Amino acid sequence: MRGKYYQQAKAGTNLVLIEPDLAWAFPSEEMVNRALRLLLAATNFATIRVRQRRAAPNKALNRTRKKPRAS
Repeated sequence: MRGKYYQQAKAGTNLVLIEPDLAWAFPSEEMVNRALRLLLAATNFATIRVRQRRAAPNKALNRTRKKPRAS
């Protein structure tokens, strides 16, 4: 015999237990999903910003010598 949530788990639904001290902030599954989407978006945004910053050349290190002026 399978557990009572077997069919849901098999269908791709993830069941997560929220600890009691957090449950008051997430009264519905929609609130949990919204919070997780916001967290994911913020994490992705921060990761992209760090990658862009690292990819930019450091102008101070890439200076070239000035050409001598023709007299």
